[in-house]
Amino acid sequence: MWAEVAGALDLPPADLVRTRQVHGATVLVARVTAGTPPSGVAADILVTDRSGIGLAVQAADCVPLLIADRRTGAVAAAHAGWRGLAARVPSAVVAALLRELGSAPGDLVAAVGPSVGACCYEVGRDVRQAFEAAGFADNRLASWFFDEPLVSVGNPAMPGLASRRRAGRWFFDGWASARDQLIDAGVGPDAVFVSELCTASHPATFSSYRRDGPPSGRQAGAIRRAIRSEK
Repeated sequence: MWAEVAGALDLPPADLVRTRQVHGATVLVARVTAGTPPSGVAADILVTDRSGIGLAVQAADCVPLLIADRRTGAVAAAHAGWRGLAARVPSAVVAALLRELGSAPGDLVAAVGPSVGACCYEVGRDVRQAFEAAGFADNRLASWFFDEPLVSVGNPAMPGLASRRRAGRWFFDGWASARDQLIDAGVGPDAVFVSELCTASHPATFSSYRRDGPPSGRQAGAIRRAIRSEK
C-alpha cells in the first residue's frame, strides 16, 4: 500500500516519511530525504519544507489532517483521534509550522479528511472529561458533544447505533473540533476544508474500526511540497 501512496506523490517509497502513531501531539520535523525515521519513532504530527519528502499518516476513524503553506510551500500531516483532538493536535500543527518552518497562520490551507462523524461516533464520559481537563470552553464542548447522532443523507448512522444519548454518553463531532481548533490557531475559516465523509457510514468506500473492529483496514493521508514552490 505504501508504495502506491508514494507513487501517487511521485516519490520512491523510501522518501515517504511515516511514524509510529501514539495518539499524542509530538512533532517530527522531516528534513532529510531517503529516510523513513527509524522503527519505533513516535509522533502524530509531521512537518517539512523539503520537496523531496512525502509525509503520510494512517487512520481508520481518526482525523487525517493535511496542511500546506501557500507562501513558503511547507507542508504538514497529522493524525488525531479524540485523544489527539483533546491534546490540541490541530493547534500544535499550526504552532510547529510557525516555530520550525517560518509559516504564518494566514498563509495556511488545511484539509480535514474522512473520519468518523457525529452520525456514528458515540463516546463515553472519559472522552468528554478529557476535553474538559484540557481547558476547552463550555461553548466549544456544547458544539462538539450532542445528545443525538448528527445524521444526514450523505452520512447515515451505522447499523445498531443508539438514536438518543444514553446516560454518560454523547455523540462527538471531531470535524467541528478540528475545524474550530484550526481557526482558533489563526487559520482562515475559508481556508479550512472538511471532507464531511464519515468512515463508519460508507462500508463500500472506507475502513472503520468503529464499524468493523480489529479486522478493519486503514486510510492514508499524504502530502508533499510542490517542487515548483521550493526556493
